[in-house]
Amino acid sequence: MIHGFIDNVSADRRGEHFYGGQIVGTLSDLFAATSSIPREELAAVIAVGDCRARMELASQLENAGFDLLTLVHPSAAVSSTAVLGKGTVVFANACINADTVVGNNVIINTAASVDHDCRISDGAHIAPRATLGGWCKIGAASLIGIGSVCRDRVSVGQGGTIGAGAVVVRDIPDFAVAYGNPARIKRFNDEPQ
Repeated sequence: MIHGFIDNVSADRRGEHFYGGQIVGTLSDLFAATSSIPREELAAVIAVGDCRARMELASQLENAGFDLLTLVHPSAAVSSTAVLGKGTVVFANACINADTVVGNNVIINTAASVDHDCRISDGAHIAPRATLGGWCKIGAASLIGIGSVCRDRVSVGQGGTIGAGAVVVRDIPDFAVAYGNPARIKRFNDEPQ
């Protein structure tokens, strides 16, 4: 049963109806509302696009005893030899091919294509229609932008951002922001504290 949704940004939305459920309020409100529910019955799904925010929410929910569910849309194609970590969400028409390993709390968004033998680290976000060739490695909390393409065997370091429509033909280091065709490093993100 869905207890409700949270909105940590707009606390005034408490009680508002949302996609067949109701906004409980903030994360603190959720913890208060579920305090009497046995821990083994607590579960959550996080579909927040911001990688760092999603990882922080995952940590807070797990520390409060919530199990993070892995969800796969029925129209997604996931190879029987692919491995999906806990808390990962695979959206409609996404494709994850053979021997790919997806970490925890990853988003594989609408119609994204992840080819064989890829390694996607915890908290990454593969945006709608992004394409990863075989043997790509995507670092923790990295964003691969809408419609971007990563050529086979390239790596994107942790905390990286690949811009929309970019074509990645060589490795991108940690915390780099790269875009264009071919993708070039434009600046660096701040490292997490």
